[in-house]
Amino acid sequence: LCCDCRWYAAMAKKRKGHGRRVAGVASSGACNGHESGKVVDAVGSRVKEGAFCLKSSLGVPFLVVSDRDLVAGLPRPSPEEFQEVLALCSGITKQWEVRGAVVLSDFEGELMGIEGELVSAAFQRSLVLDAKGLNPLTSGGKSRDTGLLLDLRCPPCVALTRRIMESDALCK
Repeated sequence: LCCDCRWYAAMAKKRKGHGRRVAGVASSGACNGHESGKVVDAVGSRVKEGAFCLKSSLGVPFLVVSDRDLVAGLPRPSPEEFQEVLALCSGITKQWEVRGAVVLSDFEGELMGIEGELVSAAFQRSLVLDAKGLNPLTSGGKSRDTGLLLDLRCPPCVALTRRIMESDALCK
């Protein structure tokens, strides 16, 4: 297994814990490390430890993606860590596309509607609606999958937002 496979497997076992350390995983346990073709040593990696993750008010994990300080209390990633975070985001997005997922999208900004500026985008897979007919699912509930909180002042995050919003495989 590559480091991401091992990491997903280890973090899936810890999901019942608390705090940021368990927040940076996709619950499917699928590997996203093969996309880049690189296998890196996960020992000591702040990304693998969930240092760039937080939980929403509902306890849902979100991976914070920014090349600067976006959320107080979360460290600023090094350029290498930022690339690692982007690779995780790409893997999560790919999983959503393969599943044909329904993804909730939320955008925040300053002076929205008055020639304002978008500052952040949040994406979270929803288990409440069927992607094909948009009918409510009886087994639907609160998703525990890792969501993405993207800093739209960062060009790679803008590109990822564009990829998600333009994807025909996702229902937004």
